[in-house]
Amino acid sequence: MKFLIKLSPLGEMAVTNHKNEPLYLIKGNLAGPKQTIFIQDLSHNELGRLFKSNSRLQKSYGIDVEGYPVCYLKHFPNAFYLQKRHLLITRNKDSFTFRRFAKVVASMKIIIDDPITLDCEIDDFEDAFFILLICVLLNKWKMTPLRLPDFPLKVIRA
Repeated sequence: MKFLIKLSPLGEMAVTNHKNEPLYLIKGNLAGPKQTIFIQDLSHNELGRLFKSNSRLQKSYGIDVEGYPVCYLKHFPNAFYLQKRHLLITRNKDSFTFRRFAKVVASMKIIIDDPITLDCEIDDFEDAFFILLICVLLNKWKMTPLRLPDFPLKVIRA
């Protein structure tokens, strides 16, 4: 299934299908002190939430989706791991790959446009709300490492 998330600085983002028909809303703020985002249906009923965990040892977020136990997203130097759902998330430039036991189950590409859009391909609908919430968080965490220009080295001999 293909989902598109059109990012907005105003705190409400539409999740659409490949025909650009609205399916869900994502609301909230990851920059404030509560750092919580919600996914809702079009009638504004909450379907799930992503929130900052109080763990001091490691940066982590909890994801609470209706009908499932709370899962925690752990941030490692080169990857992310969603416990209980067994999702390993890795980055490749402007895209992310979601794997479960080495099998690719979803992917997300960042489309630089106006507005910036997250293009999500998800194999199993059971993972959809988890992955859609994670995609918004990953876009916040996505940082391109600083690349310094290469200068030719001149050897100076005395």
